[in-house]
Amino acid sequence: MERPTFMFWWDEVPSSELEISLTQPFVANPLWQKKIQVKKEGILKLELPQDVKLEDGNYVLTGNVPCSIQDDSSSFVRIAFRKVPSEEIDASKSAAENGIWFD
Repeated sequence: MERPTFMFWWDEVPSSELEISLTQPFVANPLWQKKIQVKKEGILKLELPQDVKLEDGNYVLTGNVPCSIQDDSSSFVRIAFRKVPSEEIDASKSAAENGIWFD
């Protein structure tokens, strides 16, 4: 898998756009940013564009929904993940057994 797919669950449609950014730890400039208007409740599927090439390493995907223009508060989610070389993965084991997945 060259690009991960992320899923977000929405209980209700937010009034503001979802602001997504993909960064690497300790790197100032985001690798990718996008604003998305959530149009319905339920699952929102987010796939990174073809031109976003992930090298092996650590990444952080942040989703932010500003609550109001006059209020400094917002709702956000932060997902830290690592892309590992495929040769490090034993296909006969689960992701957890390979040390890839944990909650």
